[in-house]
Amino acid sequence: MGRRAAGTLLAALLLLPACLRSGPEPAPSPSPTAPVTAAPSPATGLEVAVVLPPASLGAAAGAAATREDLDDLRRRLGADIRSLRVVQPDAPAFVADVTEVVAEGGADLVCVVGPGAGEVVLAAAPRFPTTEFCATPATAAAELVPPNVLLIDVRVEEVAFLAGVAARLADRPRAPGFVGGEFEHAIDLQRTAFGLGINAVGGEPRTPYVGFPAADEARGYELAAPQYAAGVTVIYSAAGEADRGVLRAAEEADRLVIGSRDVLAPDDEEQLSPSVLLLTDMDVVVALELAFTQALSTWEGGVASVGLAEDALLLVPGASPVYGDVADALAEVRARVEAGELDPLAGP
Repeated sequence: MGRRAAGTLLAALLLLPACLRSGPEPAPSPSPTAPVTAAPSPATGLEVAVVLPPASLGAAAGAAATREDLDDLRRRLGADIRSLRVVQPDAPAFVADVTEVVAEGGADLVCVVGPGAGEVVLAAAPRFPTTEFCATPATAAAELVPPNVLLIDVRVEEVAFLAGVAARLADRPRAPGFVGGEFEHAIDLQRTAFGLGINAVGGEPRTPYVGFPAADEARGYELAAPQYAAGVTVIYSAAGEADRGVLRAAEEADRLVIGSRDVLAPDDEEQLSPSVLLLTDMDVVVALELAFTQALSTWEGGVASVGLAEDALLLVPGASPVYGDVADALAEVRARVEAGELDPLAGP
C-alpha cells in the first residue's frame, strides 16, 4: 500500500503596533508564507504475484501463454491491479520459498499454480495473515482452509471422462489405454473418470490398460508402446511432457492419442499430427480471475471449483479424421456433463 505524505503549512503574522498618536493607521505588511507541498495521492489497486509451475516440469509453452493471458486480464481490470508479477521457479523444491519471498515483498494477493499449489499456500498463509492467497488446482476440506486462502479446484475429471467417451466411440471393440503422470491424486482421479467415460456410451464393459508414472518423454513412450502392441487403438495421456512419448508411440503404431494441447500441438497447428484424436487444455486464468475478483471486492476465501462450464477446461479437435466420427456423440455427452446431469466420477 502507498504512504501518504502530510503537507505542511507555516505562516508567520507580523504585526506592527501603532506608533503615532495621530494620523492614519499604517497598513499591515504582507504576511510571508512558506511554500506549500501538495500531498501525493495514495497508491491504489492490488499488488498481485502469480507463481507458475516450475520450468523443470516442462511447462514453458503453457507458461508463455499464461503470461499473455494474465497481461490481458490485468488490462481488463485496469487500475484495480497496480502491479502484476509473474514468477516461474526453476524446480518444484523452490516453489514454497518463492511464494514466501513474494509475500514478504508486499504482494496483496499471491496465487500459486500447479501441482502441490494447495499445500504450498496452506503452509504459507498463517505466516502472512494480512496477505490473501489462492491456489489452483487445489482441493481441501473447507473447514481446513484459513480465512485468507482461496483454493480453486479444476474439475479435471470432466475432461478425463470425455476422453474416455471419445476413446470408446473411436473403437468400441477394443479397450482404450491410459498413461498417467507423477502426481498420485491426479492419476487416481483421471483414471477413475476415464474408465467411467469408456463405459458411459453402451456396449460391453471395458477396463482400460493403465501405465504410470510417466515423468518424461522417454517414459511416456515406454508405457504407451506395449499398450499399442497389445491392440489398444486410443490412449489418453495425462502426463505432461510425457505426452510427447505417447504421441511418438502412436505414430509408429499408426494409432491414436488424446493429450495436452500445450505439449502436442506445434506452434503451427496446421502441422498437428494425424495421430492426435483430441487435445485437452486448461485455462488457469479463469481460476485466477475468480481470485482477483474476490480480492478486489469482498474476500470470501474457502473452496471453489471451475471446469468445462466456466471455460477453464477445453477440448480441441485433433487432426485425425476419426474425430469427425465421434464429434456429435461426444458433444451430446459433454452437454450433459456441463449441465450437471452426468457426474464424471459416478457415471451414468
